[in-house]
Order: sequence, then C-alpha cells, then structure tokens
Amino acid sequence: MNYELDKVSFAYDADVPALDAISFAAAPGERIAILGANGSGKSTLMRLLDALSFPTAGTMTAGGLPVTEQAFAEDAVNHAFRKRVGFVFQNPDIQLFSATVLDELAFGPLQLGWDRALILESVEKTLSLFGIENLRGRSPHRLSGGEKKRIALAATLITEPEVLLLDEPTNALDPESRTTFVNLLCSPRTDDKTIFIATHDLDIAEAVTSRTIILDRGRIAADGPTRVLLRDIELLRRTHLLRSHWHIGPDGRPVAHAHPHGHPD
Repeated sequence: MNYELDKVSFAYDADVPALDAISFAAAPGERIAILGANGSGKSTLMRLLDALSFPTAGTMTAGGLPVTEQAFAEDAVNHAFRKRVGFVFQNPDIQLFSATVLDELAFGPLQLGWDRALILESVEKTLSLFGIENLRGRSPHRLSGGEKKRIALAATLITEPEVLLLDEPTNALDPESRTTFVNLLCSPRTDDKTIFIATHDLDIAEAVTSRTIILDRGRIAADGPTRVLLRDIELLRRTHLLRSHWHIGPDGRPVAHAHPHGHPD
C-alpha cells in the first residue's frame, strides 16, 4: 500500500506543532526507518500513518484513501484500513490483553470473520514461525519483554497486513532478543510488506530498511538511502543521532568517542 503526504502538519497544542509541513511518498513494499531525537515527531508520524490521529493541515492518502477524520468515521472505511495496516506499539502491554498467547493470536482473525479451521491453522503456523509453541498456554502479561515483543509482532502479522508500523520495536530488549526480532522482520513472512520503523536504534535501521527519513523538531531533515545517511557524520551530529562509544582514557576516566554509523559493504 502506498502513502502520500503533502505538507502535513499536526499539533497537540495549537502553539507547538509536533509535525510541520512534511511531505514524502512511500511505495508499496518499501522499508523505511523514521529516525530522530526525542521530541522530533517520530511517534506522532506513526500515529498518523495508522490513522490514530489525523493531519491538522496538509493532505495525506493511504492506498489512495484520504486519511481524514471524516473519512474514517465511516465504519466500512475504518474496517478496510485496519485489515491492511498493522501497528506494533512501543509498549507491548498496551497491545496484549488476552488470557493466553493462543487467544492473542486468534483475536485478530476472529474479528475479521475468518473460518475457525483457517484460524487454527494460521495460529499453529505462526506459533511455529516465531518459535513460541511453548508459550501457547501462557498469559502474555507473565512473559519477558522480549517474548511480549515477539507475541505482539506475531499477533499483528497473523492477519497478513500490507503495512507494518513498528514504534521503537527493540526498545528495552536484550542483545539476543534484538537479534531474534531482526531475524523475524527479515524473514520471508515480511518480504512483500511496506514497513515503517520509528527507532533510535541505528543498527536496526541499517539491518532492516533501505530508506531513512530523519525528523528534526517536526520537520524532515533528510530523506535518502539508509546506508548513505548513517555515514553522514555532520547530519547525524546536527540531528542529535551521532552515536558515541565510551573508552577508558590514560587517566582512567571514560572518554566519549563519536563517529558515523555503518559497517563495511
């Protein structure tokens, strides 16, 4: 599904725009990282892409459909959009509410009116794909952070949305869980999906996406190939994304060493 945003703005407070006249188009199947420092507008943009909020100025379409409060007041329009777009929230506890993992995976297909046999088959396939068969009878709220993230992604993907929106998907994950999550995002299950990832994690942006949009105080500071932008030290410094490593200096005190991101081709 394609998106087109033309001079889109959004304000929670009339005097402080969270997004200020941003314009870009996203083609079906693109994988796009949304980067920016805290307060840059990443989460607000993700809410607009999921039609949880609507532009206060400018125009936005998704799959040719105007993303406006008036259009989405129609149940048929809202339902059709929700079938095509899946959102994985930064905090999985917001998303997970069923008694068991199996119930969580079955909930979306049930709401879409799938046949019972198809639901059971899809749940079993998804449990296997995500390596969570042993969690089927567990309560999602008693799982680890990494397990919750996997369940949230699995519950979103089981309905086969065309668009996958991920807000800080690796936040608070340990290194092994981050690796597992990236492998899932790069699995054949997501090959044909349009993916937006709002993140501070430059490793994830490089591993999963081919295009990056960098936001700075609600405006687009850069839009281009991920591997190019992550090597632009001046851009990363200007947008507060320059990554620092700490080393112990000759006097035994930590010294910050900043450099552009990226690995050799």
